[in-house]
Amino acid sequence: MNMKIYTILISILILSITVQAQNDHKALRKGDQAYKKGNYSGADEEYLRAIEKNPNSVKGHYNRGNAIYKSIDPNVLNEEEKEQMNKRLEKAAAEYLAAIENAKDNDTKSKAYHNLGNTYVSKNDLAQGIEAYKNALRLNPQDMETKQNLQYAIRQMQMQEQQQQQQQQGEKEQQEGEQQEQQQSQQQEEQEGEKQEQQQQQAGDEQKEKDSEEGEEQNSQSQEGKEEEMPTPEEMTKEEVLRQLKVMDEEEKKVQEKLKKEQYNQYKSDKDW
Repeated sequence: MNMKIYTILISILILSITVQAQNDHKALRKGDQAYKKGNYSGADEEYLRAIEKNPNSVKGHYNRGNAIYKSIDPNVLNEEEKEQMNKRLEKAAAEYLAAIENAKDNDTKSKAYHNLGNTYVSKNDLAQGIEAYKNALRLNPQDMETKQNLQYAIRQMQMQEQQQQQQQQGEKEQQEGEQQEQQQSQQQEEQEGEKQEQQQQQAGDEQKEKDSEEGEEQNSQSQEGKEEEMPTPEEMTKEEVLRQLKVMDEEEKKVQEKLKKEQYNQYKSDKDW
């Protein structure tokens, strides 16, 4: 009885696996048909159904990665479209990694690594793309297409590094130039300030000197005026000396006459009868 039940359970399990495998293959076939027709979004949906029925389906993951990659338009115009493209590329990369993890043969793994490298390069992630190409060549050293893609990715990285170095050098030179201009401007301002200060000081000294000269000139003129009003005997002319002597003689005569009158009056009687 127990043996009979066990046999029934085994039969049901085998039948279930068979049905699941048939459904898996059916979804894969539909996906392949849509892929060949260029209906990559439809192929993506069918491969996803196959993966849901069999999460370890190497062909399902590998082909879905291809369908997603093919559905991407590389001619993006703005940042929003670029962001959407990168998200799609990340999904494709995840499918290739899942295929690599579940694959049993090196040929399938090599192809998955090759496509993974293409996906990374499309994202401009050149370092990971180069590493993926190297992994593909480790599994299949004779793959010329992968070698060419590897060389292209290496050249692109070298160009980017060179451009980055040139940009950094340009930014450094620009920064140094701005600093030099700032220093020159500061030095010029300091020189102009010192020049103005010197000019102001010089103008002040000249004004002081001028004021001092004007003061001395006024004092000299005042002194000269006094000396002209009271000339010394040495400076008097002959005519002036004679005139002064005449004046003195007249004054002396007046004094003598006055004295005579006073003497006469002293002897006169003032009595009345």
